[in-house]
Amino acid sequence: MTRRLVAMLLASSALAACSNSGTATQNPATVPPATAAATAAATTGSGGGTDVDPNTVAGFCQLMTETITTNWPPKDAAAATLISPLLRNWSSIAAFKDIAPALLAVADWTASMSIMSTVPAPPSDVATAYGQITAFASSHCPG
Repeated sequence: MTRRLVAMLLASSALAACSNSGTATQNPATVPPATAAATAAATTGSGGGTDVDPNTVAGFCQLMTETITTNWPPKDAAAATLISPLLRNWSSIAAFKDIAPALLAVADWTASMSIMSTVPAPPSDVATAYGQITAFASSHCPG
C-alpha cells in the first residue's frame, strides 16, 4: 500500500509540474532558473561565436557583454524583462555567491520595471549593486 501511495504522489507531482510549466502568463520575476538558463543559452550563441553555458563564469562574462551592459540601465520594459531572469538565475549559482545579494537587488528592481510603461533611472542602492556586479565581471572576465 505504501509503495502505491508513493507512486501516486510521484505521478501527481510530475503531472502538476508538466501542466504548470511554460505558460505564456509567467511573470519574468518568477521565471524558474531552468527557464532563465534556457533563455540565456539561446542568447549566448547569437553573436556568431561558440555557445557558452550561461551558468558558468564564461557564460556570465559573455552575457554581461552582449546582453546586460547593452541594456543597462533598462530604457523600457522589454530590456528590464530580458535582464531580470539572467541576474536571478546567477544569484542561485555557487560561482556567484559573493555577489548574490547584488544580483538579487538588481533582478528584483528590473523585474518590477518589466511592467512599467517607462523605466526611471535606477535608485542609488540598485546602482551600487550593479556596480558590484560589474566589478565582479571586471575581475573575473577576460578583456
